[in-house]
Amino acid sequence: MSGGPPKRQADCHPERKHHARGYCSQCYRKNCRLYNQNPVKATCHPDRAHKANGLCDSCYTAKKNKRNPEKVAEWTRAATLRVYGLTPEMYDDMYRAQGGLCAICKNPPKLGRPLDVDHDHVTNLNRGLLCRDCNLGLGSFKDNSESLQAAIVYLYLASNSTREVKKETLEVVN
Repeated sequence: MSGGPPKRQADCHPERKHHARGYCSQCYRKNCRLYNQNPVKATCHPDRAHKANGLCDSCYTAKKNKRNPEKVAEWTRAATLRVYGLTPEMYDDMYRAQGGLCAICKNPPKLGRPLDVDHDHVTNLNRGLLCRDCNLGLGSFKDNSESLQAAIVYLYLASNSTREVKKETLEVVN
């Protein structure tokens, strides 16, 4: 059960969230007389509405981001981590616990690239931090341990093709 009152739906488009006066945000901008009464135009793009400082939304955001690249990087990192239910401090704790290395290959991340948060797609629980290559590899196998095990056997047999190896000797023990 989620907290708070149920979300109100727009009268114009029931599949959309209510914005104001029964409209979704798109229809409100298009139809509401108060909103469209003498809209202020942007000086950078006269065909667009004014956001702030005479600039349209995209120019204002670009100018703000250009002034504060460190803040933008911080916001982006925090927003990305929120997807996994982590704060930057929690990520840093995981990173230190792993010694700054990938949980699979034990290599440090490539320069300028953080370790990816690995999570179970069924339970959404975080498992650890992986380098990009290992994370993409797991994703390619869709987190299927049987497929990964078959790949290990394949690689082992291909590299040791001169001798006969039984598949049972390579099974992973829990």
